[in-house]
Amino acid sequence: MPCPARNAVKSGNVSPPAELPLTTTQTRSPKTSSGSPTASIVVVLQPFLAGWLIDNHGVAGAFWFVTVLTAVLAVAALLVVPESPVRSADSRPDLVGAFLLGSSVAAVLVAVSSAPQWGWASTGTLGLLAVGCGLFAAWIVQAGKVREPLVDLHQLRRPALLYTVLASGLVYGVGTTTSSILAIMAMTPREAGGDYGFGMNASEYAVFGVVNGIGIVAGGLIVGLTVRRLGARAHMIAAAVTVAVGALTMGIGRGDELIVLAATGLVHLGVGLGGAAIPNLVIAAVPPDNQVVSASMTEVSRTLMAGVGTTVVFVVLNANIQTIVAGRPVYEGMGFQWAYALVAVCAVVGGLAATRLPARAGEPAEA
Repeated sequence: MPCPARNAVKSGNVSPPAELPLTTTQTRSPKTSSGSPTASIVVVLQPFLAGWLIDNHGVAGAFWFVTVLTAVLAVAALLVVPESPVRSADSRPDLVGAFLLGSSVAAVLVAVSSAPQWGWASTGTLGLLAVGCGLFAAWIVQAGKVREPLVDLHQLRRPALLYTVLASGLVYGVGTTTSSILAIMAMTPREAGGDYGFGMNASEYAVFGVVNGIGIVAGGLIVGLTVRRLGARAHMIAAAVTVAVGALTMGIGRGDELIVLAATGLVHLGVGLGGAAIPNLVIAAVPPDNQVVSASMTEVSRTLMAGVGTTVVFVVLNANIQTIVAGRPVYEGMGFQWAYALVAVCAVVGGLAATRLPARAGEPAEA
């Protein structure tokens, strides 16, 4: 079974940068910034570097490069970035909650990803599903008892925040999973794939990463320029529609390189729109003193849904294997179509959640 993490690296893509943490001193005015020029340059140029590293030094070389770069930047940050004067003497990380939630999700994902080999009714699959559900239930109970939980479930009683969390995970989080399976689709030779496959190496695939990066940057720019006039809800709904249309087009037009190139750009335009809309939606949904916690909740939703989405689309692909070549599966074209359709469905559900959000800050969300 292919490893989602390995395929994400092979894709030569970079995940869209998360928004800056919201501070307790922010007002309820919409954010109009659209990202730094440096970040935009990195997003666009990174695929070429990733492609060169993978083609010349393998996937391990890309990991080592990121490891060394991270270490260098950590030292630079330690030496250059001034320490924040803000302190919270009684704040404690919820390690137990992190363990319970992380373990519950991991157990379910392992069960779902292994079920095609083990059997859905096998003892291993059912046992892991039961363990995952039990740990998740324990996390809910634990989160309601600790003073500073990993996710403050009481905050989700606010309809605007609940719908923001749902939309951010289903539109932004799941939308980013398209890159992992796109890499496989593009790098498979046409003679092996049949109705898909462009036979690209990692360096050639970089053009898809560039288009994705441009889409993300463009989405952020659009939100930054129009959020005061249109409101962030409109951007999240537009993001859902854009991701859904782009994902469906990628599946249906999987045999045409130009169609897939345009469609993946459309998907990542939606990802950029959604990612830039999220902090504005949080600001509109909760008072300033709750924005840090609420922003963390949307980040958890995005991260979890990205992981769940990647696992589920690979389950779909692994259910549609046409042959094995040199120990690697070659998927049927319909497998990709079903996988992209699943992403589109999630985006539509997230868009429906976004329609319940207030159009402007200060307005109540629809129950």
